[in-house]
Amino acid sequence: MKRISFTFYMNKTTHLGLIIFIVLMLVFISGCNNVLQNSSQTSANNEQNVTGSNKKSNKLSVGEKKAPSIKMGLKTLSTNDFSIQLPDGWKYEVNPSNLDFGMIAYDPDHPERKIFYYYEFNPFMKSDAARDLFKNSYGANNIFASCPVLNTAKVSEFYTKWNEYADFLNKQGLNAAIMKFKKLDIVETHQLDNYLSSYSLDSSVVRAHLTLENSNIPCEGLFSGSVVSLGTYYQNGVDCSPLMVYNVMGIMAPADEFLQLQEILANSLKTFTFSESYVQSYVKKSNDATKAILDNARTMQAAYDSYNAAWHSRQPVNDAISQKNSDATLGYDRLYDEETGEIYRAEVGWYDHYDLHRNEYNKSQLHPIENNDYDRYSNEIDYYIYK
Repeated sequence: MKRISFTFYMNKTTHLGLIIFIVLMLVFISGCNNVLQNSSQTSANNEQNVTGSNKKSNKLSVGEKKAPSIKMGLKTLSTNDFSIQLPDGWKYEVNPSNLDFGMIAYDPDHPERKIFYYYEFNPFMKSDAARDLFKNSYGANNIFASCPVLNTAKVSEFYTKWNEYADFLNKQGLNAAIMKFKKLDIVETHQLDNYLSSYSLDSSVVRAHLTLENSNIPCEGLFSGSVVSLGTYYQNGVDCSPLMVYNVMGIMAPADEFLQLQEILANSLKTFTFSESYVQSYVKKSNDATKAILDNARTMQAAYDSYNAAWHSRQPVNDAISQKNSDATLGYDRLYDEETGEIYRAEVGWYDHYDLHRNEYNKSQLHPIENNDYDRYSNEIDYYIYK
């Protein structure tokens, strides 16, 4: 009986161990299968991610370059006659002593960036009839027979006669520090409030689209002055008393920069002031309009305020005209990103190719700015695109 009982006990123990062994093997095999499946899935996911990444990286780049930000620090310039804070690195020229005071300053690396101030331009005749009267009486070389005519006595007309006045000075042997325009269009006129406003025939700030002589770069400018009559003097029913234009001043820059530079240049011009010694010497030699010299600081502040007012109340359509003209002249298309609103300027021809293949680019949402999209034309350029 004992032998039979022991054998039975051993058989029970062996069967239990075998069952436990089989269960453990099944668990191990199942775990290995899960590891293999997870590893395969991970590998497949990685392969898919790599493929997707490569697919994205294979998109063509627009190749945009961030538009440079123009930074100008003002530095004080002091001479015996005047002082002014000019952008660092700028140069300046002044009128010779045989002319009334005049100063023009500019960036030598970008000469379309300018500011200028002239105390007065004179003379101008009020009509062709008045000039002809002097010509017939005193000859063509007489100063009043050869000077320009301001028929309307408006500041806008004065600037359209700018080149004619410069030529007039040259014929008189007067070498003024003065620029000349290749093209000038007065697109807006705004009121100029200063001490001359009450008795001048016109005191205005004009907005101009222009190009300079010896340059093809389209520019923007804000110019001002006050047209004053010295009275009346009639001969043969013709008023022969001349006109003068006081406080001729302005700021200008390339059209695609003016939005950034307007405030900086206006601030620079505002700091212009005559020295005390110059004021005293002028008072001694002339009794005419010395108030214009004495009140120079107030004159410059009034011009600054009027420039800012004119710029902030400008007509958006003229922004579009100016920028479109600049783009057409320099060979660019103006684009915008419909997702970000950013503004791009691309070399002509780039967009035509891009538009045909836009889905191949990493940015497929660039579009031309419409002609009447004045808001976008009033925005600064964010990026440049080159072919």
